[in-house]
Amino acid sequence: MESEITITLPFGVPRNSLVAAYATSGSFLTINNVVQQNGFTLNNFSNPVIYTVHALDGSTKNYNVIVNNAQNTANDITYFSLNRVQGIINNNQINVTMPIGTNLNALTATYVTTGVSIKVNGVEQENAETVNNFSSPVQYTVTSATGTTKIYTVNVTAQ
Repeated sequence: MESEITITLPFGVPRNSLVAAYATSGSFLTINNVVQQNGFTLNNFSNPVIYTVHALDGSTKNYNVIVNNAQNTANDITYFSLNRVQGIINNNQINVTMPIGTNLNALTATYVTTGVSIKVNGVEQENAETVNNFSSPVQYTVTSATGTTKIYTVNVTAQ
């Protein structure tokens, strides 16, 4: 009989070189016939790993260990530009000063985000493709992998 153990690590923690610490009533543990040293043996948990617990009487029990990463809760814009003019990000405000004479009614934004999606007025944005009217402040809603949102207000002036 196989039991399952699921562990969730913080977002971004690599799973390919982890050391497990455990308590067991067994004599020793193996993974793929390799004896494990509690708190010392490195293993790759990118895929499920089967620990076999060996008892003194020779019996064994398998534990399927699944290690996941928590979803990314980040929903930031870390870079923003309009038509190659970089904006200044200050908290949830982005200020962009365009050259005089720029038509603010049809500008394309390029950005870097830690979120999984960005919308303006409910419309999904395509990085470096979606055209928006910036003649008045535009709100970008950034959604994280966990569904939390953050709103950035983009203010554009021409000088």
